[in-house]
Amino acid sequence: MIISTILALTLQSSSLQQYAPPPTKNVQISNFVSKKRYQETLVWCWAAGMEMVLATMNIKSIEFGDDEKLPVSQANIVKIVYGDSLVTTIKSFQEFEPLTECVFVNNKNKRFTMSLDVTPVVKSDPMDMASDFDSIVESIKERKTPVLLSLWNDQSFTTAHIYAISGMSYQEDSNGYKYPSSLRIFDPIRGSGQLQPTPQGWALTFSNQRVPAGTGLEYAFFEFEEE
Repeated sequence: MIISTILALTLQSSSLQQYAPPPTKNVQISNFVSKKRYQETLVWCWAAGMEMVLATMNIKSIEFGDDEKLPVSQANIVKIVYGDSLVTTIKSFQEFEPLTECVFVNNKNKRFTMSLDVTPVVKSDPMDMASDFDSIVESIKERKTPVLLSLWNDQSFTTAHIYAISGMSYQEDSNGYKYPSSLRIFDPIRGSGQLQPTPQGWALTFSNQRVPAGTGLEYAFFEFEEE
């Protein structure tokens, strides 16, 4: 069941203490999630995430099934994914699959189809976390499409919380090189924050308060193609 509580993560300290990401230019990336939405129920973080993606792409309605057309809303996203039962939880971004069979209409009445590219769950290992972070950053730079991130909160990988990636934060070294130091995220419960690797695991920071994050992560790219 998707929950909002972030469980404590205890991992051994590692070489992350000495971790310095490779230098890179301060790249301007299009289509970060820019429209923020809070979840409308305690377990609709995933629907709020999808609503943020669609709002960022200026999508106003969704066509699915037998020519049914619905305005974009969290309740309608849940309905499309799960039918009239309005089941409220998901375990993976793969469950967004029914949305790939829809047509999305933007505010200029242009029609789009959507494809979904989901990474496998990456378990949080302190020895690999720095390279995992670099892989995420490079994927975002390459794809330039809206991204949602799911952080898993337990060792059984049955509970998670979904965030929108809204940007990157950079640091500059003594030689003037800028490198990504954290991902800017939007939590549909807490609001704006940052995610970064630490010796203790993935850490979330909200208003200068750091919260231990999850045992692993999964992320999904959403690509829209005009019909």
